[in-house]
Amino acid sequence: MITQTNNRGNNEINGSYSIPVIVKSNLNDWHGQSNKGPIIKRLEVINVDAPWLSSLVQYPAGVTFKKCRHNRGEEFLVLSGDFSNDRKTYSAGSYVRNPPGVQHASSTEHGCTLLFKTGQFQTLDKKSVAINVNLQAGSWQPAGEPGVSRMELHQFLDESVNLYKIRPQCWITFKQCTHSIEVLVCEGCVIVGGIKYETGTWFRYPPNSRLVISSVSNACLFVKKRKYTR
Repeated sequence: MITQTNNRGNNEINGSYSIPVIVKSNLNDWHGQSNKGPIIKRLEVINVDAPWLSSLVQYPAGVTFKKCRHNRGEEFLVLSGDFSNDRKTYSAGSYVRNPPGVQHASSTEHGCTLLFKTGQFQTLDKKSVAINVNLQAGSWQPAGEPGVSRMELHQFLDESVNLYKIRPQCWITFKQCTHSIEVLVCEGCVIVGGIKYETGTWFRYPPNSRLVISSVSNACLFVKKRKYTR
């Protein structure tokens, strides 16, 4: 059974990697005012002094932000809309990694929803990444199980980031490993351990978990494996 952890006394959110956690985006714990700026759903906040942070963020149309420096790097997936910085405009389906030290202003013309992460770069990982999944049709590869394909977004040492497409009534198995596994259901509906997860659901399993994900409808999953140590 999946458990959702509560905010801890030290302001961490879902800070324990020893138990599974699930966050459903349709619940009412979004924070902010959508007509004035972003509204945010925190997925995990670990080590608040130098945070390892994952969030779902919604920006209204026309929002702009002054240039700032991302000392701990940033990683984001555009789930809908458009998101721009000094370099270019990223449409839905764009996966971007900016390593620590990058500076830029940002904006959105039509509004957007992002999966946003910061503080998760490994020390030696200095690579910038900008991939528009919708323009990379040839990058989908068989994932080893019928009806499942995979697109690699990033790989560095013990970290891997991939998108998976799963056809209806098909499944993928993630075998036990030393890494935690986090999944965002970007599209469709899947079942894990008899529990149905709709679009927008984020869940994370601890190291040494064996995870079987089956698809009810055509599904697209963002899957990140990473070993976290405090």
